[in-house]
Amino acid sequence: MKKIFSYSYPKIVKRFALDPAKAAKKVTFKFDPKYDGFAETNWPDPIITGNPSQIKDSPNGMGWFAHELTHVVQNYKTGCTVGSSSNWFVEGMATYGDWSYSPNGDGVIFQDPGAPKSTDSYKDAPPGVGARFLVWVEKHYSSKIVDKVNHGCQIGTQASTTFKSVTGKTVDQLWKAYKADKKFKISLPLNR
Repeated sequence: MKKIFSYSYPKIVKRFALDPAKAAKKVTFKFDPKYDGFAETNWPDPIITGNPSQIKDSPNGMGWFAHELTHVVQNYKTGCTVGSSSNWFVEGMATYGDWSYSPNGDGVIFQDPGAPKSTDSYKDAPPGVGARFLVWVEKHYSSKIVDKVNHGCQIGTQASTTFKSVTGKTVDQLWKAYKADKKFKISLPLNR
């Protein structure tokens, strides 16, 4: 974990922190077998809590750690919502952070969730689906969309507002176009 922290965290801070000089220098991690989830990050401390048995069985290997380190840097004070969906950007961006800044090897497994199914919605999609959607928006509208939405959320601007101002489209319109794009492919890891 120290190796992944040393490799990933400085890169995540440099790109995603609103003010890298003020980003947390120390992150506490604790294993808690009683924790009822996989892992979570609490702000502003920052503390990452993980369930050891679920972590051991993770299909993504150690990629979850860069995902949680991205949450540390997000540090949203008021949330980051798109309409009634408050979680998809937060989680999708954290997986985007994993795909971009986890080291190759070291037990990290990158998994492309593939094209969305006709029944999928960004509003309740697993983090990989949200991350893949962000990559699509990045390729078709703005290479800085993830950074702009993230920084907007860090100062209290809702994600839907930033998406609309940067792309000229609502998130629903973007999702519809993304689902219709059957030729879109990604190569993981990103940004290498």
